[in-house]
Amino acid sequence: MILSWNNFERRSAQVLSIVFQPMFMPIITVWLLFNSHTYIEFVTTSAMRKFIYATLLLNLVILPIVVFGFLFRRKIITTYHIDKREERKYAFVVTLFFMLTTFFIFKQVQLPKIFYAMIVGGFVSVVISALITLSWKISIHMMGVGGLVGSIVGLSILLQADLTNMIFFTILVSGLTGFARLKLFAHTPGQVYCGFLLGLSVMISTIILMV
Repeated sequence: MILSWNNFERRSAQVLSIVFQPMFMPIITVWLLFNSHTYIEFVTTSAMRKFIYATLLLNLVILPIVVFGFLFRRKIITTYHIDKREERKYAFVVTLFFMLTTFFIFKQVQLPKIFYAMIVGGFVSVVISALITLSWKISIHMMGVGGLVGSIVGLSILLQADLTNMIFFTILVSGLTGFARLKLFAHTPGQVYCGFLLGLSVMISTIILMV
């Protein structure tokens, strides 16, 4: 019975680690922003929303997966999760390139400033994580969900809007992700907390300064 429960917890942790991959965080964040009952929901047209979703999906999910697949087949990385610290440099380079591409694409159209801030905040977080990774393994999963929470908290502070339910939801996602990374022994508690605080603080600061 105990073994069966442990297996269930481990499988759940594996599923959570996939569902809450850092590359999915921008899309989840945007979906929350579009349903935040703030000015963002009313100033973005249907066409604009489709453009944003399509750009994020292509640049931050599909194309990176294609590149990671190539790196995996060439045995440059050993798994798609890229858990080894020495292999993370490839993930950082790919991620930063496509985030920069996304930013320049967004700048070609008139969007609410928070979307630019979201990309800049993510970019800065990845750069800092890359520097930390030179000597220590910080949790990138938790950096991603920290950025998710930071986006909603930052918007709430900026607009003095009551986004309690969304903040609670993002904190729940963070807790589940933290549980998953610890259950899979991918990180120590310190690496999990530091990753979360990095994403949270950078995103809140970027939104408040840029929007």
